[in-house]
Amino acid sequence: LLQDQEAEKNPTTDELLAPKEDKPDPVLDTGELEQAEPEETTAPEASFFLKDILVAGVTVFDAATISELLTQMTNQEVNSKDLQEIIYKVKEFYFEEGYVTTQVQLRPGTFNNGVIIVDVFEGTVAQQVIHGLERVRPHLVKGQIHIKSGDVLNYTELEENLIALNQNP
Repeated sequence: LLQDQEAEKNPTTDELLAPKEDKPDPVLDTGELEQAEPEETTAPEASFFLKDILVAGVTVFDAATISELLTQMTNQEVNSKDLQEIIYKVKEFYFEEGYVTTQVQLRPGTFNNGVIIVDVFEGTVAQQVIHGLERVRPHLVKGQIHIKSGDVLNYTELEENLIALNQNP
């Protein structure tokens, strides 16, 4: 008798695999949800009128050169996407010139009176470390690499120095 009652409670494999009838599940019935119109939940993006962009931390270029890249972004309404575009333009300029370690950011709290400050952090060489030389003296290698400690790292220049070093053993 106990086995018959358990069999009634537990469905058979065929019952589990059989396709279900198209009866809506009262708990999962979403008929009303599908018909409802979604509400507009995105808030409008904040913007402000940008009068001027100041650039700080530039040493390898004239600051006016960097500012010139950004003049078309001034005297207009800007939003967060525009601010990201400003950062991208400066980083891209440095990258194209071989300065691949440069970082750029907006100075926090500088959205006063429509003026922002863009901080440029030019990556510098901490020290030259040359190892693994068996047939060449380190001072000869250092003489071929024209980048010193404290210099802003220009990858293109470093690559050219290394190619010249390998061509003239």
